[in-house]
Amino acid sequence: MQALFMVVMFVLAQGIAAGAAVPRPAGVEEELALANAAYERYENKIALEHYLNVLKEDPKNYEALWKGARSYADVGKPFEKDDQDKALSYYQAGDSLARQAVSLYPDSANTHFVLALCVGRVALFEGGKTKIRLSKEVKK
Repeated sequence: MQALFMVVMFVLAQGIAAGAAVPRPAGVEEELALANAAYERYENKIALEHYLNVLKEDPKNYEALWKGARSYADVGKPFEKDDQDKALSYYQAGDSLARQAVSLYPDSANTHFVLALCVGRVALFEGGKTKIRLSKEVKK
């Protein structure tokens, strides 16, 4: 009996040690904390990655949706002069995320703010008629 107990304890100890060595995915709250900390340090791309990780686990997470859209806009901004296609792709991704946020949380000022931000950034790359159409959307 004592030998069986020792074997069970050994196996459990090995399993715990192996589990400790394998990195576990961070939970939603931890990812949000990492994202917010990165954003405060102006590490927008890292913040965006963390917000997207949250959305993989919780696709309707309010904070990750609107802050992720904001981060897309921030990450795209430095590319406006040198790589307009890259900037536009970030802005369009932010626009898509912001629209999702507004559809899920229509009473939130934050979701409407980031939608206006992203639509405005996309409009920078559009022609006259599209800019007018988008400006009306922002005004809503």
